[in-house]
Amino acid sequence: ACSPLPAAKTPSSSLDSQPRTPCPGRCVPPPWAQCPASERPARVSWRRVLCTHVWLGRGAREGGAPPRLTVSLPQDLAWAFSYYARFFITFSPFYGVLGAILFLNFIRFLESHWFVWVTQMNHIVMEIDREPYRDWFSTQLAATCNVEQSFFNDWFSGHLNFQIEHHLFPTMPRHNLHKIAPLVKSLCAKHGIEYQEKPLLRALMDIIGSLRKSGQLWLDAYLHK
Repeated sequence: ACSPLPAAKTPSSSLDSQPRTPCPGRCVPPPWAQCPASERPARVSWRRVLCTHVWLGRGAREGGAPPRLTVSLPQDLAWAFSYYARFFITFSPFYGVLGAILFLNFIRFLESHWFVWVTQMNHIVMEIDREPYRDWFSTQLAATCNVEQSFFNDWFSGHLNFQIEHHLFPTMPRHNLHKIAPLVKSLCAKHGIEYQEKPLLRALMDIIGSLRKSGQLWLDAYLHK
């Protein structure tokens, strides 16, 4: 056991001085959270991630002050519309306005199919149900899986083949996710949590199998009562 740390001073910045909703019951720091950093178990870092995620995410919905955004909504919309302006300025001289519209829709058609396959191979295949007593970290490991790293897989998935790390650190740039993957693996091995990783083709085939299984359940429920 260690002696409790002295209470930290209240920050003086305007953001930290604003009232915030207290962290929910699950985030109440356990006794070992008062220990010096060198004596704390590894899971304290995940408690910090969880509390920060819940504080900032739920604070705005429950009356607390959310962090200020660095980009305003008008600026965000301006950048979004500028994409289409630049697109038509670039391609209209070659294909005309109608041709540019058809080309844009063709790109979106391909992109939508690619996006669904890339994102759902990490999610839809996972067997998970509502579990109120499962901790946040274990839930992320149960709700998603990774696809093996390779030059092609990284390029094809936009580095979202590291979906586990993306769930744990949603604001981390995707090209850095592979750097923390060994740390996540070692933490899972230490606490006996399954870290699922599979080849790309198997992940894509699992989507078909998962949809077939779901379709069979709905068929049995509505046609074969």
